[in-house]
Amino acid sequence: KIIRLIENAARTCYKSGRSCDVQTAKSLLKKIYKKGHSSVFEHYSITGRFITSRGVTHELVRHRIAAYSQESTRFCNYSKGKFGNEITFILPIDLYDAYEKKEYSDIISYLMWHDAMKQSEDKYKCMIARGNKPQVARGVLPIDLKTEIVTTMNIREWWHVFNLRRNPAAHPQMVDLMNQFWMLLNQKMPFFFGEIQG
Repeated sequence: KIIRLIENAARTCYKSGRSCDVQTAKSLLKKIYKKGHSSVFEHYSITGRFITSRGVTHELVRHRIAAYSQESTRFCNYSKGKFGNEITFILPIDLYDAYEKKEYSDIISYLMWHDAMKQSEDKYKCMIARGNKPQVARGVLPIDLKTEIVTTMNIREWWHVFNLRRNPAAHPQMVDLMNQFWMLLNQKMPFFFGEIQG
């Protein structure tokens, strides 16, 4: 269905709207991709929901050909029951790996990180208890605060994001997140996220 939708858009450009099967559609789209005529792949969008740190979402939202809906620290009061009266933080992958391996120097780093998260949670709750609104109290929360974000991009933009954010030079947390999403898309849409770029 998606292949045929994009094929129809592509054939409009060349006035070659003859009836084709999926295989000829795939062949055409591969040729178009190799020629760099990738704007036709903008006719279909994909939405993902990510749970990660706010630091990672700060990087994700820099990709502008997209729509985002993110958990709001202005309006979410983390001291309320629906959040379990606690704040959730995302442990950086580097610290997690080191902690699992019981590397002493990194266990110290983990303990420092954990202490900082606990302090920020305590200060946040104290400020809320003193009558401050969440939009004020959020100022003490770190970028490792857990957040949820719904992201919609077209296929071409997802390719761009994956090229940048699955690169080993990218932030490890972002690489892990984008690798997981790419693998999911590769399972569900192997032609677009595997075969066509091969």
